[in-house]
Amino acid sequence: MPIRSLERSDAREGFSCGEPSLDLFLERYAWQNQARYRLGVTYVAVDDATRRVTGYFTLAAASIACDEPSVRPPGGYAEVPCIRIARLAVDQRAQGMGLGSELVHAALAIALAESERVGCAGVIVDALPEAVGFYERFEFSPMGVVAVTGAKRPRPTLTWLGIGTVRRAMG
Repeated sequence: MPIRSLERSDAREGFSCGEPSLDLFLERYAWQNQARYRLGVTYVAVDDATRRVTGYFTLAAASIACDEPSVRPPGGYAEVPCIRIARLAVDQRAQGMGLGSELVHAALAIALAESERVGCAGVIVDALPEAVGFYERFEFSPMGVVAVTGAKRPRPTLTWLGIGTVRRAMG
């Protein structure tokens, strides 16, 4: 299934991944965060016949402190730039078919391409606690950093994957 950036006309209503905060984000906030506020870009897998979103992820610029043991760039910098996978979800009707893995691979491909254009030491993910194991399959490592969260969003576990590992994995 092709993955592309969200368009205003994509059918987002009725998306249900099992985590209400991720459903709400896609339906109400993804488009305005992308088009109006430029806070991140949401990428979607869309059913061509219905234009219904079956899965999505949101990417945003970020930086991470280098005092974390899993973040070891050269140069002694206090912080390094990275790309954040802020959200990733698959509609329940499409779960179990490998779409989540496709979305992660697409996000990593974008991060790798961006690392050639701008500074990018790695990729971080705000993983819901029950999703940490999913990201570990892609070699993400949980970090000891507490991620910022709002009242309507569960506290995520921040995970890290260095861009060198992404480069090797993507060949």
